[in-house]
Amino acid sequence: MRDTVHKEHTYAGYSFSVPTLGSAGIALTPAPYTVTQLHFQSQIIADLHSVWDIRQFRHARHPIKVGETPDQHVFNRPVIRILDMPIKLAGSNDYRLPRELIPFLRTIQMIIDHEHSVLTGDQLLAYNAYLTIDQSDVKAGVIQRKPGAHVDGFQGARIYPKTIINHSYIVSNGAPTIFYPQPFDCSHVDERVHDCFLEMDAQSDESRAMQVEPNTVYLMDAYTVHRAAIATHHFFRTFLRISYDVKPFDRLGNAINPLFSYAWEMVPREAQSTLIQYKALENNEKELIIAADIEAIEYYLTELKKLDSVHYYNFCYIGLLSENIDVVKLILKNLLMDENPAIQLLRLLFVAATQKNTQAAHFGKLALIDYFPRVKQHSKRNVFLDFVLEIITQKPLLLSREIARTLIDGDEHTPQGREILKLIKFRPVNSSGFWKTQRTDGAIDDVKPRQLMSKL
Repeated sequence: MRDTVHKEHTYAGYSFSVPTLGSAGIALTPAPYTVTQLHFQSQIIADLHSVWDIRQFRHARHPIKVGETPDQHVFNRPVIRILDMPIKLAGSNDYRLPRELIPFLRTIQMIIDHEHSVLTGDQLLAYNAYLTIDQSDVKAGVIQRKPGAHVDGFQGARIYPKTIINHSYIVSNGAPTIFYPQPFDCSHVDERVHDCFLEMDAQSDESRAMQVEPNTVYLMDAYTVHRAAIATHHFFRTFLRISYDVKPFDRLGNAINPLFSYAWEMVPREAQSTLIQYKALENNEKELIIAADIEAIEYYLTELKKLDSVHYYNFCYIGLLSENIDVVKLILKNLLMDENPAIQLLRLLFVAATQKNTQAAHFGKLALIDYFPRVKQHSKRNVFLDFVLEIITQKPLLLSREIARTLIDGDEHTPQGREILKLIKFRPVNSSGFWKTQRTDGAIDDVKPRQLMSKL
């Protein structure tokens, strides 16, 4: 099995080795599983099959212990590494497992049985099920997987409207996952701009952390904050996860299941790398913005940018939300003078472009359009296209069709390009979900952005 052919992908600082699996395999059928009454009293079970709501992080969550894996001996030897390969597709409750993964059959079957005992067959039709098996030598003092506090299935700005939440089953043979069963306050974090995982990391209370047991399956949902544990000794670690999610996992590096017929185009996903760490402003900084002392703000921006770019971005973010148009214009002017075009700055300009203050929003839109070409020239193609898709998904009428087409010029045949073309063709008429073809009257590309920006 270790002679399987692999394809290598590297991006966003990670390397992905994707195995090419054979066409032989087996079908799995769910069987009854005994679920205790205690499970049904869990907040996780109560919120299964619900739509994403970031306010749910205010409720502390404990992972649910499902049971010990019957495949402990397999976890201690190399078999295969795969990332988020579908073993079930939405619209069907058929499970198909390639032959290379049969050594983990009993653990996978146990998870499937539990899943079909807590959700109905009709509910489960909405989900894809994805299998991850990560195997590697782990040295003492290091971690095998993603560092820092996070959740699986966070629905950021790119996902709009929000969907049914992810839930996952995990198990490992050592250095088991650490959970934080505590409330998290994300009310001050703007998912369009800020990295919510870094904020979770900042709020994590180590005195309340709990490490689960090895060789034991646990159920968690998209609000269950956790992190990978540091290995206390050198050993061979196996981590297995089955995630249930209504969305297609089309990230480049995910394994393909040859037992299903599906044609997802795999795309590099790096949106998180363009987010900004949240940093609260001091009271005197907030007062400076409220007072709208333009000269003092301009001096402070100049000095702050030299000292701390994260703090500078957060000061600009709060400034762009000001009701004083002169403050907004000053912030925009400073951002447009930045010599290092980056998606992070586009995110801030998008905040201004969607301001409730119509005058501020007008200047924000012009600044956004003015800055787009520079960022496109200096950014990775997939990162730039992901951002364009993100803002058009949230605000379909923000950019005219002409501007949107210009931004994706040459990339119309990429997965993001095709999705953008679809979104700018069909415009939402109202919140009830009815759509019709509609032009953007008074489109903002009827003006010359640089000419108007000279007024700042």
